[in-house]
Amino acid sequence: MAFSIRRTYLMFPYINFIVILTFLVLISNFLEQRSRFNLGVLFASIIVLFTGFRFFSGADYEPYHLLFLEVPSIANLSFYHFSLFPYEFGFIILNSLFKTLFEEPYVFLFVLAFLSVLTKIYV
Repeated sequence: MAFSIRRTYLMFPYINFIVILTFLVLISNFLEQRSRFNLGVLFASIIVLFTGFRFFSGADYEPYHLLFLEVPSIANLSFYHFSLFPYEFGFIILNSLFKTLFEEPYVFLFVLAFLSVLTKIYV
């Protein structure tokens, strides 16, 4: 019984997120074009914040986190490292570049979330 109650508490952020986004979509039908754009920016910002600041949640967080910890900095990166990791060439370079600039993977994951949402908006 305690497990199901704990699991319900873990779902509150997601439920709140869905309620807020549903509310934004519903009111967007009644707004002018400029207000819709501002609402879209707010909508995208909420998604970036929600996905960028997640901490050990989701099925893909741990592999991204572990890859960031295992990839060497850009100065120590060699072709050998590309055969070690089952990721694309550019993604490993991007991880290595961010590891050189920042010690923690959270900055990289936030920028990755931002770029993911940005490409979905403009593509």
